[in-house]
Amino acid sequence: EVGCQRNEDSVVFIDAINESWNRDIWKNGINRLIDILGSFTHVRLVFSLRTGFEKLTLSERVLSDVDNGTIAMVVHNGLADDSPSAIYDFLSSSGIPFSPEYYLQSEMTNPLFLMWFCQTYTGEEKELYSLIDTVIAKADEEASAEIGCKEPQGALQSLLDDILEYKEKNADQALTKRSLLRLPSWDVYGIAQKIGFVNAVERFGLLTSYATEDEEIYYFGYNLVEDYLYAKRIIKQAESKQAIRDYCFNSLLGIDEEGKLKNHANESVFIMVASLYAIQYGEELIDIIDCIKDQWDKQFIINSYLNAFTWRSNHVKLDLFIALLNRYPIDRRTVWNIFIENATKENSELNAEGLCKLLFKYNLNYRDYIWTTEINSLCEDDRIESLAYYFEEGNALQSLSGKKTELLLTLFAWLLTSSNRPLRDRISKSMIEILKSKFQLCLPLLTKFKDVNDPYILQRLYGVVFGSVMKKTNDFKESFKSLALWILENVFSVKTVYPNILLRDYARLIVERYAYEYPEEV
Repeated sequence: EVGCQRNEDSVVFIDAINESWNRDIWKNGINRLIDILGSFTHVRLVFSLRTGFEKLTLSERVLSDVDNGTIAMVVHNGLADDSPSAIYDFLSSSGIPFSPEYYLQSEMTNPLFLMWFCQTYTGEEKELYSLIDTVIAKADEEASAEIGCKEPQGALQSLLDDILEYKEKNADQALTKRSLLRLPSWDVYGIAQKIGFVNAVERFGLLTSYATEDEEIYYFGYNLVEDYLYAKRIIKQAESKQAIRDYCFNSLLGIDEEGKLKNHANESVFIMVASLYAIQYGEELIDIIDCIKDQWDKQFIINSYLNAFTWRSNHVKLDLFIALLNRYPIDRRTVWNIFIENATKENSELNAEGLCKLLFKYNLNYRDYIWTTEINSLCEDDRIESLAYYFEEGNALQSLSGKKTELLLTLFAWLLTSSNRPLRDRISKSMIEILKSKFQLCLPLLTKFKDVNDPYILQRLYGVVFGSVMKKTNDFKESFKSLALWILENVFSVKTVYPNILLRDYARLIVERYAYEYPEEV
């Protein structure tokens, strides 16, 4: 009626019909709805279901109409891209302020992880393991409510353990719906409405399924969840630290007397066990692979092991990380990616401050060799440069704390060592866009890099600060005064003037601009 009055279409939307307890109702139900709604000029029907469930959920008539174009079909593949703006929009829809650390995490480009992050967001830094535990608890709560239980009973964790055990005993068999519904936990917890419980867990993404000709197959929706649950069980069942080490060496990895690695399929589980082991005991587990003879096998595990530091960066000491870098041959890009992903985490020693401490130790030539040659290859497909482009476009993060902003600027400053001119320009412009509204950070930034042994950084930093002076959004008089006095003292009042004419010119322009804006102060 409203559609007729406005000459517009009213839409009836039915979401996720494949998740119904009884899918057969839709085979006739959709046909009936089409017939009923088809008699109305301004009413349209839209329904969604997961790819692969068409034959199990829809009638032959509907499938035929889809094939001949009578019924339109649109395939939705999740996020259109993994740019900062796409993630920003997703977070904003959940009322979560965007922060660079979210985008810099590689897992945030996974739509399921992004959804979990939003569902469990508390405003505090949360590592992967605690996030998974929280997701399981929330999924258990929702699944319990789905079947009429007021309080969650812990049935989901028990069910997930049953699935792990089933997979161990039936390594060559898929977990069918029939097998899933026969697992012991259903009887232990007295759950009769199994389908409703499973559908609720599927909505959370912990389990997912696909349909074959006559069977539904279930599996973990996120590979890291499966690895984490396996690892957690290994740690829990072990009687001691040594028992964990022995199990990883002899059973999980299966390293024989000749140093051959037998169980390559368990490498990702070992990485997860090692992470949980380090968190619980404050020790690393990587040394058990020292006897592996095949260098490719060893290198693969080492790189994967280091990449996992992002999951537990708040528990890793910088000195320990550097010791591992000195002990093992590690791909440089792997190392720098770890620092970049953790750059703005305030509670991590592997953030931009840690990167700063490491890079300051090197002389110019060696740093160019191990750092600059790597970042020179950065392009718009890399998260750090696309983040810089996001800022360059003028997108501001007003809710970002001063500390996180300073960490981000520190990371950007080190990217100024690059001889890749487009990269340097983009980073410079993005820094100006940040500093124009957080002008008070200009002086701490110059102070931090005062003694850096790279003229590329210093020259461009003074250019960035001058750009911020010209674009600042508020008066910032006191911060500007402190900045101008500091430059007078540290650039023009020293015995030996810095031998870079561009740097001195930017410094002069900053001081002169202060004198122009506040002539009464001169």
